[in-house]
Amino acid sequence: MLILEKYVFGSALKQSPAWAQHLYAMLVVLIGWVFFFSSDLSAAIHYLGVMFGVGRFALANVKTLYLLRTNLILLILSCVLSGPRPMERFRRFAEERRVPAVICIFAVFILSVAYLVYSSYNPFLYFRF
Repeated sequence: MLILEKYVFGSALKQSPAWAQHLYAMLVVLIGWVFFFSSDLSAAIHYLGVMFGVGRFALANVKTLYLLRTNLILLILSCVLSGPRPMERFRRFAEERRVPAVICIFAVFILSVAYLVYSSYNPFLYFRF
């Protein structure tokens, strides 16, 4: 993928808008994780087919809708807070209120842990090896 990016997609990626570059990076990372996660090449290809709705698998089913509904708040917060402006606002908030940033970050950490405890058992990728 690095060779293709350097010699084939390189100039097109540099000229594309920032959102397209981010989308490209996310797709490459997600597809790369599939090959890292899968036990063999056929399992990876099958998994990619399921991801992109190839064959008899639909892009959205009952489980997909359930996961979107239960994690909607987390998804919206992740999208909104992943930009540079929320970090600037966070710094200003911490400075104006004289609240140490560590306390705010610890609160976010506690909320994240609570959200993980609420979800079902999902071991970290490296624990499977």
